[in-house]
Amino acid sequence: MTQVVLAAAGGGWFQMLVVQVLAFVLLAAILAKWVVPVLRRALEGRSREIQETFDRLEREARETTDRLAELRRQLDSMDAVAERKLREAVEEGGRARDQALAEARAQAAAEIEKAQRGIRIERDKAVLELRAEVTRLSLEAAGHAVNRLVNKELHDRLVDRYLNELEQAARKP
Repeated sequence: MTQVVLAAAGGGWFQMLVVQVLAFVLLAAILAKWVVPVLRRALEGRSREIQETFDRLEREARETTDRLAELRRQLDSMDAVAERKLREAVEEGGRARDQALAEARAQAAAEIEKAQRGIRIERDKAVLELRAEVTRLSLEAAGHAVNRLVNKELHDRLVDRYLNELEQAARKP
């Protein structure tokens, strides 16, 4: 380095330029030989890790979407079953009511009151049995669905939502 400074001071600017160019070429060769391959391998490894992460996230998103669609199909199916059973219970209750009213017309006013009370009790029993059956089926189906789910938070929200819908449906006359 001292020679470079002396050469520059003595008018050997060309020699100084040659020395600097050679130093630069030597540094570039050292970097190209040992540093660049290490950096390239590190970057390729990181790129591979990032791609694998993206692939895994995409696969998990597809699986989650599929699971959600299956749960929605199951909930729709359970809603249809509950609606059908409710309709059947209402029809059965209507038949029982018609029969009780026909018998009640033939009896005295006291017998009419007794028959109407019996109808209400039977209808309430049918609704309670229907609720118990729907609850059992819902819990069974939900249990199967939950076994396939990994996310407990999603499970809790779905069960709460479904139970609220059942309660609302049960309150409707």
